[in-house]
Order: sequence, then structure tokens, then C-alpha cells
Amino acid sequence: MKGLVANALSPGHASRQHLEHGIWKTELAGKNNSQASDSPQFQNRMICMQRLHPICRHGRLVWCFLAVVHAAAFFVSSSWVFAQEEEKPKAESSQEALAVFSDAANFQNNGAYELAVSEWETFVKTYPKDPLAPKANHYLGVCRMQLKDYSGAATAFAATTKFPKFSLTEEAYLNLGWCQFKLAEGGKQELFAQSIATLDAQLKMFPVGKGKLADQALFYQAEANYLQGQKKQAVEAYSQLVKQFKQSALRSDAIYALGVTQEELGDYPAAAATYDLFLAESPDSKLKTEVAMRKAETVLQTGLAA
Repeated sequence: MKGLVANALSPGHASRQHLEHGIWKTELAGKNNSQASDSPQFQNRMICMQRLHPICRHGRLVWCFLAVVHAAAFFVSSSWVFAQEEEKPKAESSQEALAVFSDAANFQNNGAYELAVSEWETFVKTYPKDPLAPKANHYLGVCRMQLKDYSGAATAFAATTKFPKFSLTEEAYLNLGWCQFKLAEGGKQELFAQSIATLDAQLKMFPVGKGKLADQALFYQAEANYLQGQKKQAVEAYSQLVKQFKQSALRSDAIYALGVTQEELGDYPAAAATYDLFLAESPDSKLKTEVAMRKAETVLQTGLAA
């Protein structure tokens, strides 16, 4: 079964490749840095940078660019991060805990992810009840993702979701679902169902209108359903994304995927309407020729079925 959005990290999946650039990247910035995207108060959040998704159907491979921003950049500087009022824990961390946290953050911000993992692991094992433990678990997951250790990252993000009032809980759910998705693509097929369940939990806790990452949860929930052969459920998730997220960076991909899935289900009138929507909204897309051909095919099939 082939999916709709790609993943270059799985060489065995010729029609599902995913090329990631700077995923979950953390940056080191000073308190007066004015370049923080969507983060005037420099809140600690992670960012998913740019991705290239080749979308392939029936042997056709088409590259499509999309930028997915989970949140603004994660800024950690031992000289100021603990001084922010909104980030200051209610309970005080010990100097020993702060020292380990600072070392881990510095390693992470400088791209030394293996060293950062070691320090974050030390922190969560040594100071499990420290007020900074949720952040440490989350950043441990981030670093493991950078190292493509999706199993280890999933464990860390699962621990992070145990803190419902933590500011990065929504991101933790999305990252956990993504890691389960990647592991399922890598051969652990049973984890597609877990990924769907995790993303469903995210959407229940952070529904449309409340959460900031609901469109991404719906997209990968749809993808996971599609890869399991549950195309009707995939159509439902893609449709919800298309209807409720007019400005999503994933919208064009979702419309394309929705049309293809509807076509594969034999719902040619619905597929034709979806392809019309794609052509209207994305007239300059590299997919426009393929989509126009698909639209013509759905019209033909509708006539044959009449």
C-alpha cells in the first residue's frame, strides 16, 4: 500500500519519500533577538522547518514544496531562559539540575545531539520530579528525532504527554504520532493504528479552534488510515482538513490526496469536484497537469457509469 506524502528516509518505499530539512531544529538566541518568528516573548517552542514532499500516484512522481511550521523557534540560553516570568517554574530547581539542563540545552542548540541526548537522559533520570522535567523529556524527544531514533523519541514524547498543563503538550502529541507513523512505515505496521489513536487524542485535547497543530494531526491521521487501506476514514480526515483550514500549508497536499483517494474509491463525481478545487486554488502547481488529466478521467468514468 502506497501513501500520499513522501518519505525519503525509507528507501524501500519508492512512492512515499520524505525529505526533511532542519526538522525540529533548535536555535540559540539572545534575549533581545528580534528575529523570532511568531515568538515576541521568546517562548520555548520547537520548529519544523522546510520539507519537500514528492507525491506519487500510479507511478507518477511529482515534487511539491510545503513549509510546515509547528511553532516558533525554540530559544534556550542559560543566561536568560529561566528569568522569563511565563517560563519560570513555580517550584525552584536545584542548582545541580539547572546546570545539567543548561549543558543539555547548549549541546542541543549547537547541533551536538548525541551529547544533548546524554545530558537530557541524565536530567530525566536524576531529577524526574523537577519542575523542568517536562521540558527535558520533550527536548530529549526532539534530539532523538534529529538522530532518527524514532522509537526513543516516541518514548520521550509519551512521557511528555503525561503533563497536560505543559506548554508543549500539543507538540508532544503530534511528535509522538509522527514517530509512531515513521516506525510503522519502517515495518511495524501495527503502529499505524497507534499513530491514529495518538493524533485522535491530540485532536480531542486540542480541537480545531483551540489547538495550533490540528491540521497536521488530521493530515497524518489521514495518511496513516490510507496506508492501512482505510480509505473512507482517510477521506473523512482529508475532508475535515480541507473544510476547516483554508490557510494551512498542508491544504494543497490534502486536496490532492483527497481527490486521489476519492477516485480510487470510485466516487468520481466527488473526485472531479475536488480536482476542480485544486486547480482553482493552485493554478501554478507542478501537479496541475496531472490533476487536469485525472479530472478528465473522472469525467470519462462518470459517463461510463451513467
